[in-house]
Amino acid sequence: MVRNDEFIRQYQVLHQTGIYGCSSEKLIARILPEVLELRPGSILDYGCGQSRLVDMLQYDEDVQVLRYDPAIAGIDTLPVQHADLVINTDVMEHVPEDDVDDVLAEIRSISDRAIFNIATAPARCVLPNGQNAHCTVQSSDWWRETLQRHFDCVEGLSASRPTKCMFKTWQSQPSKWLLKKWWGARENVRRRTRQLMGTERQHTDRRAV
Repeated sequence: MVRNDEFIRQYQVLHQTGIYGCSSEKLIARILPEVLELRPGSILDYGCGQSRLVDMLQYDEDVQVLRYDPAIAGIDTLPVQHADLVINTDVMEHVPEDDVDDVLAEIRSISDRAIFNIATAPARCVLPNGQNAHCTVQSSDWWRETLQRHFDCVEGLSASRPTKCMFKTWQSQPSKWLLKKWWGARENVRRRTRQLMGTERQHTDRRAV
């Protein structure tokens, strides 16, 4: 975990002054097939920001979805000691390099199966103190080697853009097996996403009144 309280306060200010940390929702199409391959009973979004990605990944009503972010009140304490899957999207580049191994060790203690999406270039956003929000900017190879210190398997995934890298920490299953699982749960995810988007539209309409 990040132990620098002043650093965390910078992100608390960002979250209090507007919508921040929602970009991971755009990764639903890339992460969903991996979730359906694994079919975890519990999913923790570690460093979730204000994103609803983990709710969108709830492919079955019995799946437990959990959120954790040290900079957001109410979800600033780890809710579980174990989860079947941890998703960590657009987080590690925000972690000071001296804390990277501690954060990865904590994630590994929760689950040996995780999905990482990490930026490899500076951010457009700056913190209230003027520091670039991406304080650890490293190459995809650097991140792979760093992850391999904590996870036995690190498999590269197709990233959304050249300035991102994406990994999962388990070995892929044969494609035929994956297709069977995909078609069995896809509609549940679509329904869940439609419900979430409908709720957001209602919330937006109320604010506009």
